[in-house]
Amino acid sequence: SAESSALAMAISGWTLAGTAYGVSLLVGAIKLDTDSSTHGQAYGRWMYGPVVGPIGAATHAETATGALLTLSLAAAQVTGVTLGIVGTVRRSRLRRGPRLTAMATRTGGHVALSMRF
Repeated sequence: SAESSALAMAISGWTLAGTAYGVSLLVGAIKLDTDSSTHGQAYGRWMYGPVVGPIGAATHAETATGALLTLSLAAAQVTGVTLGIVGTVRRSRLRRGPRLTAMATRTGGHVALSMRF
């Protein structure tokens, strides 16, 4: 149904955003621990910021490949947050409308109409 697909979108989006942010935190911590240069410390501190942190860190990357991979983490976080918000909003809007449910019982059946006022 539309509600379950919206829930799946929200779950996958928030999972993607959380995982990408977790990887960013790990990369930032490793960089802070292993690189004592000014650029390395700035890169590590930037990676602690959600969503925009990797964009700022890319300006302090030592190589173009490092900047590209850092920006891919930013893209993953933006995509995840977008999917999470859209899925959550869609699900909340779908739950507002009237719902008709039917259930079989031993003595016949049960039909229910539920809605929010």
